[in-house]
Amino acid sequence: AYLAPRAGDTGTIRINRRSFEDYFPTEMLRLRVLQPLELTQTIGMYDIMMNIRGGGISGQAGAARHAITKALLDIDVSYRPV
Repeated sequence: AYLAPRAGDTGTIRINRRSFEDYFPTEMLRLRVLQPLELTQTIGMYDIMMNIRGGGISGQAGAARHAITKALLDIDVSYRPV
């Protein structure tokens, strides 16, 4: 996952060049992906771009959550306890 400071008013999430809402159609999958951003209170602070392959849609949501978590830790290690 690539995190960059947001370019507009709110951060955008693109997965495989598709919008976040288009790629993960259910609210439960979206909540799973956004969990690290909620816990660190960083929702809307970054534009996120990632490519995901293989597995089912649920596994891809877990992989996206893990990738966002790792990227947030690269930005600020103080998020680790959260």
